[in-house]
Amino acid sequence: MGTPMRGLRWHQRDAAAACDFIDPTGYARRPLEFDHSQTKRAFMQLFLDLFTTDYGLVALAVTVISLGLAFGFHAFIRKKIRESDSQ
Repeated sequence: MGTPMRGLRWHQRDAAAACDFIDPTGYARRPLEFDHSQTKRAFMQLFLDLFTTDYGLVALAVTVISLGLAFGFHAFIRKKIRESDSQ
């Protein structure tokens, strides 16, 4: 089994400097870095894209239709089970 970053091998001196990020196969793993200062801006951009672009509106419509179908099938199947139990 390999690691997800199979092609990225650090030089020997870099591996010695960051030895806690080396897995047993010798391939380097980099720590996850995330800049939280842009989180609010990113969420606002996501909502703007969702409600103002064509692909956002299609994604929203597909989500609403899928949830509607799920609830509809659930209600239909429960109704049929109740009808079959009463017979």
